[in-house]
Amino acid sequence: MRHLLIGLLAMLPLLTRAQKVKIEGEKVTVDGADFALMEKDGCGTFSPNCNYTFKNLQGKPVLVIKRGIENVPSEVSPANPDGGIVYLDFNFLNSKQKGQLSRVRLKTEKIIERIVKAHLFKDGDLDEEAANNFVLINPLVYGIPKKEVIIQEVSPQPKRGVHIQF
Repeated sequence: MRHLLIGLLAMLPLLTRAQKVKIEGEKVTVDGADFALMEKDGCGTFSPNCNYTFKNLQGKPVLVIKRGIENVPSEVSPANPDGGIVYLDFNFLNSKQKGQLSRVRLKTEKIIERIVKAHLFKDGDLDEEAANNFVLINPLVYGIPKKEVIIQEVSPQPKRGVHIQF
């Protein structure tokens, strides 16, 4: 029984298959079926900015993905002296919601595979329920504007008169 279970677990990776992503111009196909339309902007090898606009098969923009980089002190290491984290912001245009993925490979095909895995497109259009679930599971973590807090020193000895402190 134990050998059967180990054998089945060993064969599991052989039974799963990756989605075959193909990009021809703006058209994206997955396993030979039309999936969506995509435009890239500023996604060169050394370009700091990279935006992907995904459109439904009718050409209406429904999802914009923007690459961001943030230096995080807890991520500093000899291999990453700045502590840089690369992340992708997913901006869903219909619902005006945002989600985020970090530590992702930036190859276009890998990004599309993540979109396929999240089931964000269905029948050539954005699946709103899948988009809502994506935002719920992948909230914004990086790239959020930090609020500035100003702390003023209060005199240890109250002055004469009325002293109100909040």
